[in-house]
Amino acid sequence: MKNKLNLVVSAVLFLIATSVSATPIETISFLGGNRGVAESFEFSSGGIGLTVSAWTTNVNDEQTELMPWQLLSGDNGVYHGSTGLGVVSSASDGADLDGGSSGNFASDPDEGLLFVFSEQVNLLAFTAGDLSDNDDINFSRVSLLDADSLDADNLFVDRNDGDDHYQLSSDAFGYAFMLWVDGNDDDVRIASLEFSTVPEPYTLLLLAMGLLLCRFKLYGR
Repeated sequence: MKNKLNLVVSAVLFLIATSVSATPIETISFLGGNRGVAESFEFSSGGIGLTVSAWTTNVNDEQTELMPWQLLSGDNGVYHGSTGLGVVSSASDGADLDGGSSGNFASDPDEGLLFVFSEQVNLLAFTAGDLSDNDDINFSRVSLLDADSLDADNLFVDRNDGDDHYQLSSDAFGYAFMLWVDGNDDDVRIASLEFSTVPEPYTLLLLAMGLLLCRFKLYGR
């Protein structure tokens, strides 16, 4: 009987591990045609939708948030160009994702791109372009409070020179993520995202329950 129980437990663990490892990696590229500026852009891959919007904040050199995140609208928003996504936050602002001056939020804010998926994903990596050796990119997991407010937890700050592929930690699970910059000399584009779907826990639970029923049948014999 003990051997049969061990067999059932091993089967559950194997099927769960197989389900997770078999999840395909999806890639959404933002390269290509020039679509200009919009309040948001829609993308999809593997049946999962993605909405991208533009936000601003004000963070000083000590990583203290001086102003809450604010959603851009009207003539300002996400810029979708041939080399990727950027942000236009004012009539005088360029089209890249660029940081601002902590002492001049009104005309030169820190900018971010908010990526909201239609279902929970594991965000695996992103590619940034137009990088120089002084560009820092911040990655945050986001909690949406309502349509135009959010909380963002800073996870890391990284830098590199040229086009760069950022591999994220294995626990970047969620629905919403922010890529943003806060240095006055930061100036980048976001070229692509890589993600995988998160296995439906209820499906795995039902699978486990089914195997446990098999276990009880084994006990009954």
